[in-house]
Amino acid sequence: MFLNLGKSFGVSVLEISALKETGIDALIKQIDKCPRKQKKFIYDADVESLISSIEGKLPSNIKHKRFIAVKLIEGDKSVRKYRTDEISHMIKQLRKKYSNDIDFEETMILQKYNFIEGVRKRTASYLPVKESFSDKLDKVFLNKWLAFPIFIVIMFLVYYLSVGVVGNSTVEIIENLVDSFSENVSSWLASVGTSDVLVSLITDGIIAGVGAVLGFVPQLIILFLCIALLETTGYMSRIALLLDRVFRKIGLSGKSLIPFIVGSRVFGSSALWELEL
Repeated sequence: MFLNLGKSFGVSVLEISALKETGIDALIKQIDKCPRKQKKFIYDADVESLISSIEGKLPSNIKHKRFIAVKLIEGDKSVRKYRTDEISHMIKQLRKKYSNDIDFEETMILQKYNFIEGVRKRTASYLPVKESFSDKLDKVFLNKWLAFPIFIVIMFLVYYLSVGVVGNSTVEIIENLVDSFSENVSSWLASVGTSDVLVSLITDGIIAGVGAVLGFVPQLIILFLCIALLETTGYMSRIALLLDRVFRKIGLSGKSLIPFIVGSRVFGSSALWELEL
């Protein structure tokens, strides 16, 4: 395996263990012997041609020109100081060739992984593994056409369970308990000679306000339990990966899914509270 892997990359491949601290010295010696100008083409011909052209436009005193050129093509802000009008124009022309793709950055990533996958197939061999039940579920839940409809159905069920089933059965109970408690407190305050203003402040202000919030607590508990269940099953991480492409268009990542779910529920709860008040 190591021999084939070395041939694929044109370098020597060594087995090391950072934990056991074995093979480190041999690796350092091999790095010193490694040719400095050796290149391994990863991308397709158009991208590689642009990388070479950008390398020629960069200042001569810069190290790792290929890395900077790739980052410039990917639009990385950390190397924007090297971006000139000429380089920007060259990159824009390349992106036009991939205008049919959903995302050019995704195209670059796919080409990297295609190269890695090709090396893996040439250098590694695996025993046949039976497709697991989880793999079968992934084919359904992450299907190109079914993933989003399934996600919408699951989110509907989560909200229906937390807001519909639990909401209808708990809100009225909590409201009755709060009203009963408010009446008892109001009667007791009146019996000890408390002024009407103070009684109204305590019953209509403090108790009613806290009671309005408590009415939504069971719903939020069920919502968080449902999210925890989705996290445990691994579905949430999968849908976050699936939605990452959509969220990136507004400057977010797929991990923003959970704040969106919780935030929309909290916002809805606060809106209903304001309507009740």
